[in-house]
Amino acid sequence: MLLVIFWGWLLYLNPEHKVVPDRYLLYHVNNEVVWIHDGKREPARRGVFIQDHHALLLSSKSDVMLIQNDGKSILLKEAGNFSFQQIKSRFSKLKETGVTSAFFTYVFEKFLKGEENETKQKITGVVFRGNELMQTPEDSSFAMIQPVILTWKTKQPAIPHKITVHVNGSVYDTIVRQQLKFTIPAHWFAIATSKAKLVRWKCYPADSKQADAIAARLFLVPASDDADIIQQQLKQLRMNYKNDQSLLRLMERDLLERWMEMYQVQQY
Repeated sequence: MLLVIFWGWLLYLNPEHKVVPDRYLLYHVNNEVVWIHDGKREPARRGVFIQDHHALLLSSKSDVMLIQNDGKSILLKEAGNFSFQQIKSRFSKLKETGVTSAFFTYVFEKFLKGEENETKQKITGVVFRGNELMQTPEDSSFAMIQPVILTWKTKQPAIPHKITVHVNGSVYDTIVRQQLKFTIPAHWFAIATSKAKLVRWKCYPADSKQADAIAARLFLVPASDDADIIQQQLKQLRMNYKNDQSLLRLMERDLLERWMEMYQVQQY
């Protein structure tokens, strides 16, 4: 029951909640799935809405997760053609929404808003940065424990490396030598403890001429009062979707964006 309250709290803080019937969001697509619509056949992709007269064609070993506006979700994983009416029928048979329904409702509305505004979706889950040098914290993640320790790997540990850290827009940097980790000093987080810290960081050889081209990693240090709630939400997601790591990672990133919106912090 407590988890239901947590997820419900996330949902109803969103003032744009509204009912949008008879369309289903493609949340996650795995392997070959074809979206059939308006006389066209094209690869199905995350963010597409399945509507009347649309259909999905799944090949062997493919699967797709769809979300309804109320947060109910289904996973199609059988090969074959699924019409809109067949999909609608499957949703109509669902009785329990589950503790993640508010989270899925948020995702549905996020994509719906993007479609209505004719803007490109900016869901965190589809932003895959990447720098093989940087290791932890994982990109687009939560950092619950302080002090926060940044780690990286390199084949040249003897050369100096530069660490650049943005904390809620403030920029810090330092040079480290013969190390593969760096503890962020407490004074870099010298903001009111009730406020979340959005951190963007990167590590690179100090003499690099391509520092601007290196993508930064992003993580959120939540307000102390919210840490337990977020831990519970992450625990629930990881328990429910532990057998599909790509889907789980997507959901963790979307959860991060939800909290960023609540804290009104930007990726800047």
